[in-house]
Amino acid sequence: TSKLEGVSTFTNTGRPIIFVNSAFPPSRRIATVVHEFGHMLMHRIPYPDTEQQAWEFAAEFLMPAADIKAELLPVTIDRLARLKLRWHVSIAYLLRRALSLNLISEQVYKGLCIHLTRIGYRKTEPHEEFLEADRPALEKELLETHLQDLGYSRTDVCELLDIEESDLDELLETKPTPQLRIVQ
Repeated sequence: TSKLEGVSTFTNTGRPIIFVNSAFPPSRRIATVVHEFGHMLMHRIPYPDTEQQAWEFAAEFLMPAADIKAELLPVTIDRLARLKLRWHVSIAYLLRRALSLNLISEQVYKGLCIHLTRIGYRKTEPHEEFLEADRPALEKELLETHLQDLGYSRTDVCELLDIEESDLDELLETKPTPQLRIVQ
């Protein structure tokens, strides 16, 4: 469904899980993950304003005010499209951040949102092909270390992660290209 970007929950054993709709582009998924992470940190019990607080948490986490404020000015769709490549978030989210930092008025925000809809950017934004889908780079290596070097059984690992063996098989088959490396 396009109505749900993500959801977070805890398993019966208390392990946190974030589900993200893979149908959304990478620039929206990263904001969704951090938004749901905010819920997990701040909102064990839902109450009014939890959504707004989670989005504010995600905005500051992904686009710290001190770092992005000057870059957003002047707020134009072209500028936001270029900034998308730097900040790895959607144009719409950058626009929302400009509003939250009082760089534009509510009226200008609404006008630019209408413009985004008219030019088709509400459904498909430019530059998504340059943003890789984020994947854990060391996940497989950590699993293999536990299985081969630390003496954990497959059952132990599945129990620790609260997953089925078929899920473990899928994780072990995945070989993402690491984006970071350890330098000594």
